[in-house]
Amino acid sequence: EGGCDILWSMVMPATVALNLDRLVGRTVLELGAGCGLVGLIAAQTASHVVITDGDVPEVALCTDNAARHAPSHARVEAAHLAWGARPSQQAQEEGRLGGGRALYV
Repeated sequence: EGGCDILWSMVMPATVALNLDRLVGRTVLELGAGCGLVGLIAAQTASHVVITDGDVPEVALCTDNAARHAPSHARVEAAHLAWGARPSQQAQEEGRLGGGRALYV
């Protein structure tokens, strides 16, 4: 809440938008995506974006937002990534990285 909301809702998307040149041709994994805004911004230049969240309803929202708002050239997918010891092993087996409110490039 408070400052954290400002950071994640304003600063992070702006920072990614100002650095799109660093994402050209890369694969981006957004963790704890919420609505998937940061991943959708990254999709402007990244070759592949995986937007993840631990809440199933958020993943449905990310899927819908990607279908509606991702650039036509972009490969964007949304996936459920639960947190904890067991899901971490699942993430490792699937080749995904676990973390909270982070963008991994």
